[in-house]
Amino acid sequence: MTQLFVKLSSTNTVEKYPVYIEEINSLHPDLPGLDDENLRSVGYERAIVVSASSTDETINLKYEVDNMERSEEYGVWYINLNLVPRFSSEEEKKVEVEKKWKEVRSYRDAILMKADNALTRSAELEALGFTSETNSFVIKDSSYNGIFKWKHQLREITNSPNPWNIIWPAKPEDITL
Repeated sequence: MTQLFVKLSSTNTVEKYPVYIEEINSLHPDLPGLDDENLRSVGYERAIVVSASSTDETINLKYEVDNMERSEEYGVWYINLNLVPRFSSEEEKKVEVEKKWKEVRSYRDAILMKADNALTRSAELEALGFTSETNSFVIKDSSYNGIFKWKHQLREITNSPNPWNIIWPAKPEDITL
């Protein structure tokens, strides 16, 4: 199950929803942990979806926030969602689907470029005599297979049926982007 968060404004209202853990990690790489206190220190709180249609999201439908309510007792936001039409016409659907796939490819390509740079950096450091024990950017030989599988999964993302419902593969811990 995907953990969702809200980004809070300076007035403690929701500035952005949904926020995924990957975004928090990329914006705050030095965050010591994802407990509630650390999350709040950088302006995030957990979100829990309390109602949504049980129908799987399709390209023609999207979830829209009906309302949000904060539980003071638990320090989380309860999010009520409704399923609504995404497009008003087939032409709009065609344009928006292509635009979304372009965003997905761009994001995916940026990750792949960072991965390639990390692999090159590792090879260069290894050629200079560094090892994974002496430098955290050197990748262990036993990790390459997992990294290559992850890169392949990223390339296959565009085979997904719905660009709004992408399940991104988890980055292996052994590669530092």
